[in-house]
Amino acid sequence: SPLASGLQPDSGVSQKALRLHRDAIIIDTYAATQFYRRPDFGTGTPGGKYDLPKALRGGVTGANFGVGAEELFVGDPRLGLVDPPPRGVNVIDAFFRGPDIVKRILWELDALYETVRQHSSQMLVALSTADILRAKAEGKFAVIIGTNSGWFDSDLAVFRSYHRLGLRVLALCHGDSLGWASSDRELP
Repeated sequence: SPLASGLQPDSGVSQKALRLHRDAIIIDTYAATQFYRRPDFGTGTPGGKYDLPKALRGGVTGANFGVGAEELFVGDPRLGLVDPPPRGVNVIDAFFRGPDIVKRILWELDALYETVRQHSSQMLVALSTADILRAKAEGKFAVIIGTNSGWFDSDLAVFRSYHRLGLRVLALCHGDSLGWASSDRELP
């Protein structure tokens, strides 16, 4: 299996631990990779950037890739880490709003699917637990599509469309408050 090929018996790890790691389903629960900016994800990159070859060498079965829009700290980034920021203080703001945020997520979904298509012998989009198990059995990397905020322009039709496009994980609110959900980093 190409999975866990980076773990060698002579690495000082016991055979039992190697077997356990090889047989386990290992999911990276949040990979902050923007595919439209990372066309090299499937082929590997030098250095510490997360990519497909590194994940496969490490025995990772799959990852939840958070499609979303860029955010920017607009206040003191330390605010809201331990205690809520003062009421009305905006700490994080999204670059995109309204229909533009939907378009930005569609760009990302398109780039993600294009990466999977280009590397279909090593990757698949996982829409269910069965798909994750199939990826493991086939020695492929399961791509689980999520979003790190409920960016759907307060329109449930958009949200349902995201689901049809493969979205399976939803974090309600990452940084900035949305029209329908408040953030723990900002108090209205």
